[in-house]
Amino acid sequence: MAVNKFAACVTDINAWLSACRLRLNAAKTQLLWLGSSQLVDRVDCHDVLVLGTRIAILDTACNLGVVIDPEMDMGWVHPWVGLGRIFQHMSWVGLG
Repeated sequence: MAVNKFAACVTDINAWLSACRLRLNAAKTQLLWLGSSQLVDRVDCHDVLVLGTRIAILDTACNLGVVIDPEMDMGWVHPWVGLGRIFQHMSWVGLG
Protein backbone atom coordinates (compact mmCIF):
# COMPACT_ATOMS: atom_id res chain seq x y z
CA MET A 1 0.00 0.00 0.00
CA ALA A 2 1.20 3.53 -0.81
CA VAL A 3 0.74 4.71 2.79
CA ASN A 4 3.15 2.03 4.06
CA LYS A 5 5.71 3.02 1.42
CA PHE A 6 5.32 6.65 2.48
CA ALA A 7 5.88 5.77 6.15
CA ALA A 8 8.97 3.73 5.17
CA CYS A 9 10.34 6.73 3.24
CA VAL A 10 9.84 8.97 6.28
CA THR A 11 11.70 6.40 8.40
CA ASP A 12 14.58 6.48 5.89
CA ILE A 13 14.61 10.29 5.92
CA ASN A 14 14.68 10.22 9.72
CA ALA A 15 17.68 7.85 9.65
CA TRP A 16 19.49 10.18 7.24
CA LEU A 17 18.70 13.19 9.44
CA SER A 18 19.96 11.32 12.51
CA ALA A 19 23.23 10.59 10.71
CA CYS A 20 23.55 14.35 10.17
CA ARG A 21 22.75 14.98 13.86
CA LEU A 22 19.32 16.37 13.03
CA ARG A 23 15.91 15.21 14.15
CA LEU A 24 12.51 14.94 12.53
CA ASN A 25 9.88 16.10 15.00
CA ALA A 26 6.90 13.86 14.25
CA ALA A 27 4.76 15.87 16.69
CA LYS A 28 5.12 18.94 14.46
CA THR A 29 4.84 17.08 11.17
CA GLN A 30 1.86 17.96 9.00
CA LEU A 31 0.55 15.73 6.24
CA LEU A 32 -1.83 16.29 3.37
CA TRP A 33 -2.51 14.46 0.14
CA LEU A 34 -1.68 16.48 -2.98
CA GLY A 35 -3.51 16.06 -6.26
CA SER A 36 -6.70 16.88 -8.06
CA SER A 37 -9.88 16.89 -6.00
CA GLN A 38 -11.02 13.71 -7.79
CA LEU A 39 -7.86 11.83 -6.75
CA VAL A 40 -7.74 13.20 -3.19
CA ASP A 41 -11.40 12.31 -2.66
CA ARG A 42 -10.63 8.66 -3.51
CA VAL A 43 -8.04 8.32 -0.74
CA ASP A 44 -9.61 6.54 2.21
CA CYS A 45 -6.90 7.18 4.79
CA HIS A 46 -7.38 9.69 7.59
CA ASP A 47 -4.11 9.23 9.50
CA VAL A 48 -0.65 7.70 9.06
CA LEU A 49 1.67 6.15 11.63
CA VAL A 50 5.02 7.95 11.31
CA LEU A 51 7.89 7.21 13.70
CA GLY A 52 5.48 5.92 16.32
CA THR A 53 3.24 8.99 16.11
CA ARG A 54 -0.15 8.90 14.44
CA ILE A 55 -0.41 11.95 12.16
CA ALA A 56 -3.82 13.10 10.94
CA ILE A 57 -4.27 14.01 7.29
CA LEU A 58 -5.07 17.72 7.05
CA ASP A 59 -6.95 19.81 4.50
CA THR A 60 -4.13 22.38 4.50
CA ALA A 61 -0.56 22.51 5.80
CA CYS A 62 1.72 25.41 6.65
CA ASN A 63 5.41 25.68 5.70
CA LEU A 64 7.38 28.83 6.55
CA GLY A 65 4.14 30.71 6.98
CA VAL A 66 2.75 29.71 3.57
CA VAL A 67 -0.45 27.69 3.66
CA ILE A 68 -0.58 24.85 1.12
CA ASP A 69 -3.85 23.27 0.01
CA PRO A 70 -4.24 19.83 -1.64
CA GLU A 71 -4.77 21.21 -5.15
CA MET A 72 -1.95 23.76 -4.75
CA ASP A 73 -4.06 26.38 -6.51
CA MET A 74 -3.72 29.04 -3.79
CA GLY A 75 -7.03 30.44 -5.01
CA TRP A 76 -7.84 31.55 -1.46
CA VAL A 77 -4.95 34.03 -1.15
CA HIS A 78 -4.31 37.31 -2.91
CA PRO A 79 -1.07 37.02 -4.96
CA TRP A 80 0.60 39.97 -3.23
CA VAL A 81 0.04 38.41 0.19
CA GLY A 82 1.77 35.22 -0.95
CA LEU A 83 4.65 37.15 -2.54
CA GLY A 84 5.06 39.29 0.56
CA ARG A 85 5.46 36.21 2.73
CA ILE A 86 7.94 34.67 0.31
CA PHE A 87 10.10 37.81 0.22
CA GLN A 88 9.90 38.12 3.99
CA HIS A 89 11.20 34.59 4.49
CA MET A 90 13.86 35.07 1.83
CA SER A 91 15.15 38.12 3.69
CA TRP A 92 15.25 36.15 6.94
CA VAL A 93 17.55 33.56 5.40
CA GLY A 94 19.71 36.17 3.65
CA LEU A 95 18.41 35.69 0.11
CA GLY A 96 16.49 38.96 -0.22
